[in-house]
Amino acid sequence: MLNKKLSSLLGKSQLGVNIDFQEQLFYLALHLLLKGAVILILAYLIAFGMRRTTAAKRYWTWSLSCGALLLLPLCLLVVPRFDLAVLPRSLSATLPAYM
Repeated sequence: MLNKKLSSLLGKSQLGVNIDFQEQLFYLALHLLLKGAVILILAYLIAFGMRRTTAAKRYWTWSLSCGALLLLPLCLLVVPRFDLAVLPRSLSATLPAYM
């Protein structure tokens, strides 16, 4: 079941080719790593901006960010996928592979 869910979540690569289960797990881990890093960076910036407030408020900020990190894998499997096309398909197909 996990394989089927991952296939629907990360079913095709950027080039439209089917990818195998190990690559799907790699991309899932990469998504979790990047999104987790964004959450932690935002938490750090918020906590840094709150350095003159009480420690309880800063603790609450870090607690919420840790809770978000724990919910992140579940959200990736439950929340529908949202793709944002930065470049049109015709233009992105003509770009070299290293871009």
